[in-house]
Amino acid sequence: MSGKIKEAMFWILILTSIIMLLWRIFGDSPTIDTVLLPLIVALLVDHAILRTKFDNFEKQFMTLTKDFKLHLAEFRSLKQNLKEI
Repeated sequence: MSGKIKEAMFWILILTSIIMLLWRIFGDSPTIDTVLLPLIVALLVDHAILRTKFDNFEKQFMTLTKDFKLHLAEFRSLKQNLKEI
């Protein structure tokens, strides 16, 4: 799923949880399980969003470290060439 769809689902589920909690407090209609279910699902969706963002960050970080190692190798080679001159 797309990140925007997951974020929209998260906020819809949070809003549903708040509405059901208020309904539980003032109207005593839904059970506590019914109130907690959207909240638990919202937390799972939020975990999926964070995991996706972390995976993307990890890929970018690994690319950055490879670039840094490449530049470091080039610098060492230039340093060696300067010593020979």
